Amino acid sequence: MRCITTEPNLTGFVLCAKPLDRRIDLSKTDTPLPPAETGEDDLVPDGLNVFPTIKGYEAAHRVCVDQFQVPITQRAVREAWKSRRLASFKIGNACYFSEADIWRWLKSQRRSAVVR
Repeated sequence: MRCITTEPNLTGFVLCAKPLDRRIDLSKTDTPLPPAETGEDDLVPDGLNVFPTIKGYEAAHRVCVDQFQVPITQRAVREAWKSRRLASFKIGNACYFSEADIWRWLKSQRRSAVVR
């Protein structure tokens, strides 16, 4: 096996790869790349912050109740956070949420109406 370089990289390892003549040229493949999935679930209303600015699930609960006006319990938010259904960011020792992630989670809780 030939090595690409004999200089160690930042980790101290030498990068080695398969022989260069056996590489696959991806520009010559006939299979097109799949289109990016952008569905209705990915859309968030304008003005919602996508950056993690809400610290703690208690504050995420306040956003649900005060900003989005959804009557939901703090326990429901905490359980969604624990089960990782509500996306969060671990920054330091705290969990942060974004308004857009809370909005997506609230939309995922929607149930379809049963017509009888």
